[in-house]
Amino acid sequence: MKVDPEKCVRCKGTQKLCGASQCPLKKGYNLMEGVEEVSRKKELFGESQTIFVGSWNYPEVYTGPLSTKELFMEDYPEEWYGREMNDIVKHRTSLFRGKQARKVDEVRDPEEDLRKLQFIAMAEPETDTELEFKKKPKFNVTFNNDSPPFGPSEETEKIDLASNPDIPRIVDKVVDDELKASQGMWKLYNKGIKVSHISKILSVGTLGLDQDRKMVPTDGASLQLTTR
Repeated sequence: MKVDPEKCVRCKGTQKLCGASQCPLKKGYNLMEGVEEVSRKKELFGESQTIFVGSWNYPEVYTGPLSTKELFMEDYPEEWYGREMNDIVKHRTSLFRGKQARKVDEVRDPEEDLRKLQFIAMAEPETDTELEFKKKPKFNVTFNNDSPPFGPSEETEKIDLASNPDIPRIVDKVVDDELKASQGMWKLYNKGIKVSHISKILSVGTLGLDQDRKMVPTDGASLQLTTR
């Protein structure tokens, strides 16, 4: 059936606005394509371009990289306009979410894995990573109004960076400067850093005065950016 893309954007597979009994996007597209083999293992060597900071159980939240064995498209939502919906879903559901529980204020004295997560968020474009999961990742894709979907998910034993993160000089400078988060965001924006990239940098707690820094849930970071 032909579906109005605007209804898809509003519905996200949850409200059946098109009138179908089952979401045609989920039914007509193999969401597991490209991830079956990896999801049967407990290790993943791939590329990480983005991160996720949850909001459940705040102020202790799940955080981790979103990594894929093969990068299908860049994870900059502002550049998705005009792309086929299936392309976006294919990209997002190929992202494996590694996760570890952390308190949001741990960024003031980050341990090694959290520091690696910060490097991934600050880097552009992607960073080669190795993830070791506690169990085989579980696949349960969902659509909601707060964040794009992602693929299989599981807690991680270890996160390793297999390449040096390519961090833009202006990002490195702003993170090291004693600036309020709002000042840092404006400085990055005025220097041409993408809004979605700024959102990731804010989420992992690398912006703001040292004593005020904390992680911001991914959906909360986007909300702060759109209301300033």
